[in-house]
Amino acid sequence: MPMAGPVDPPEIFVEKAAAAGIDGGHLFSLPPATFRPDPERTQNWKFRLEHVMEYTAKTPGFLPFFWLDPTESDADQQIEHAVSVGIRGFKIIPNHFKVRDVLEVLKRIAVLKIPVLFHSGILFDHYESGHFTRPLAFECLIRVPGLTFALAHIGWPWCDEYIAVYGKLRAAQNNVLHDLGLRMFAELTPGTPAVYRKEVLRKLYLAGFNPGCRVLWGSDCRANNYNTAAVKTKLARDKRIMSEIAEEWKTNPDYMEMSCQYRLDDIFGLATEKNFTEFHRNEFPRCDRNEAEQDEI
Repeated sequence: MPMAGPVDPPEIFVEKAAAAGIDGGHLFSLPPATFRPDPERTQNWKFRLEHVMEYTAKTPGFLPFFWLDPTESDADQQIEHAVSVGIRGFKIIPNHFKVRDVLEVLKRIAVLKIPVLFHSGILFDHYESGHFTRPLAFECLIRVPGLTFALAHIGWPWCDEYIAVYGKLRAAQNNVLHDLGLRMFAELTPGTPAVYRKEVLRKLYLAGFNPGCRVLWGSDCRANNYNTAAVKTKLARDKRIMSEIAEEWKTNPDYMEMSCQYRLDDIFGLATEKNFTEFHRNEFPRCDRNEAEQDEI
């Protein structure tokens, strides 16, 4: 939930989110100028960082993410300072650069054990940016051991490519002699227009790549004038879709390809709550399952 434009006071935002059934999540800082110039306010990185830290200090359960442009000359300084003041993650939209060109910056983030949320899929901006944000552009993250990251929006419209990249990066853990420590999460924020939603979620969960404990639900709503009704609608729709997927899984065991035998009983609960903890497991207690056990789920 990025904070752009006039923002509701923290207590109003928390009330609106609670009315929608949301009691936690990620709040993103204002964007850097390289994403969207804002003539009405400074886009100095220190101001943007202070803004999101001050706001989330009054929104328990909602963690601050700093919107980072890793191509900026002082990106390392931004990262170091953000971590020192308690940032809980970084948001990156590669709208004007190749992810493979900033791997050294990402390696430094991985060492700090701070998760990264990337935009993936088409970006409705004013630039030729799709070749930077399609899912295959993130395959290079296999070269960043220890990185925990999520690709937002299920990579729409390249959802099949997204699922394949997820499967490859998951399988890579078992294809090397040492533990890469690389963890990719699928992030469900629309993204996908409603007409595509069930088809894409069905493929994600039934393709055989064991995504259950690696899926994060998101609303893509903003802290300013939070749209309670829209979030309630999205939650109800996705809960229904996931229930239908779980029912289909129960009656069609042939979907379990690649010998990936796992369960889909509580995928909605995992995506909306439990996996949030898992995404931040370097900061929070682990889930009640270890990675080996998760591979059996």
